[in-house]
Amino acid sequence: MIRSKEMIVSEKTNKSQYWQMIRGICILAVIMIHCPNAIGLSTGEFSVWMVLRQLINFPVALFVFMAGYFVNMDKIEKDSCAYLLNRGGRLLVPYLVWSILYLTKDYVLSGGNVSIRHIIYSLCFGKAAAPLYYIVVMIQLTMLTPWLIKVKNRRWLYAVTPIYLVLLYVFNISAGEMPRLYETFFPAWFLFYILGMDCRNGKWNNVISKIKKRYIIIAFVISVIEAVILMKAGCSAGFASSQIKFSSFIYIVVIALVLMKAKDNGKQENGKIQRLLSSIGDCSYSIFYVHMLVLMVARKVVALAGLSQIWIVNFVGCFILTACGSYLVVYGAGKFAERIGAEKYLKIIGF
Repeated sequence: MIRSKEMIVSEKTNKSQYWQMIRGICILAVIMIHCPNAIGLSTGEFSVWMVLRQLINFPVALFVFMAGYFVNMDKIEKDSCAYLLNRGGRLLVPYLVWSILYLTKDYVLSGGNVSIRHIIYSLCFGKAAAPLYYIVVMIQLTMLTPWLIKVKNRRWLYAVTPIYLVLLYVFNISAGEMPRLYETFFPAWFLFYILGMDCRNGKWNNVISKIKKRYIIIAFVISVIEAVILMKAGCSAGFASSQIKFSSFIYIVVIALVLMKAKDNGKQENGKIQRLLSSIGDCSYSIFYVHMLVLMVARKVVALAGLSQIWIVNFVGCFILTACGSYLVVYGAGKFAERIGAEKYLKIIGF
């Protein structure tokens, strides 16, 4: 099994296992986000789901943060073209393979009702499946990276994401919905990429040394309050629950800085749960691609079992089946490829 390197690059060290564990938590949160929501259901169910969404609104931004943190600046400075070709290829090839697979699934299930325009649109903007926009974002950030490492003072770049957020707020408040492709363009996540790069260079050490774990709880409460205010203001439930809003970004920045502080405290445990999360983290890039297919099957299984009428049961059932099923698919594919001597070809599909 090939260790996933597209979200972060790591070595077999204790610190590496720490980041792999974080990746494992993040990919589990991604699966939760894609499990059945409670929009349109009872007020109680919707409220529980909205609070839960604020709690798990961290994975994409943290993946972007880790990608920035693990940028190999020396390698890029030595040969930026080789970097772009190598990393760009590792991102683009599996992305195209899985996009085509998901589009083929749509074509079959719709009885051939998939237009050429839809195919081109989906391939260009990561719309073949819900999470694929992330790869489009990472390709954009990868292309910007050689320039970013040449910028000595990146402070002014931190303004890009807040300005983008302001524009999103104005659009949503006026139109009552989010603009198309709002999550697909790099400005939405730019802050976390340069934050990761600057944390690696020690530029945030003073802030990291003063950060407290309780700030996470405070930031989480603020994100819940903002979600309520947005709903009261007539904004869409999609916006109120989105990862891309000011309170959620504050929440994620605090989490990222707390994680930076925790990695150096020398108290990381190595129990069964930590090893399991690290193992899931090793497979996170593969799970990222396959989990939507597994979720589709999981939803049908839960429905056939008559458990889809109660949202929380539907949600938990889909999550457990998807998380376990995705891990087993990836693990099984790796073992099978290893047995037939085709392990090197797994790179093509991101496994």
